[in-house]
Amino acid sequence: MNDFRLGFAKKFGITDTIRSDDPDAHQKILAKTQNRGVDIAMVSTGSVNAISQAIDLVRKGGTVMMFGVPTKDVKMSLEMSKVYSKEITITPSYAASETDTNEAFRLIEQGTINVKKLITHKFDLVDSAKALDYAHQGNDSMKIIITNSETLN
Repeated sequence: MNDFRLGFAKKFGITDTIRSDDPDAHQKILAKTQNRGVDIAMVSTGSVNAISQAIDLVRKGGTVMMFGVPTKDVKMSLEMSKVYSKEITITPSYAASETDTNEAFRLIEQGTINVKKLITHKFDLVDSAKALDYAHQGNDSMKIIITNSETLN
């Protein structure tokens, strides 16, 4: 629910965005998917409300990918009949494997993936606390780099 980040996504070819707090979000998604729902819903927050909403918005046979980690001991109520009747796959991802990490580094090193486009702010090592504070707020940032002053430019 960050307008800056939704707008930022459009720089990468995303043609349309819908805020999850939009009261018409479900109807808008159904209208854009011929009344089916989305193929994949990626939950990038630890919010159990977001997980529940993803289950509602995914199509029959769709997948809910969970990347955000809920806080420890959080519980949620889940209407299991939705999961079964829609035959939804729910896939959590806690961390990348060493193989995945090495493949990502290889793609970045080869220039296949340009991560520099994701960096919105750079901070010197002495400003680490400020950088972490800024990242926590997340208002107008995507990825923040903390580096030494010799590599800032």
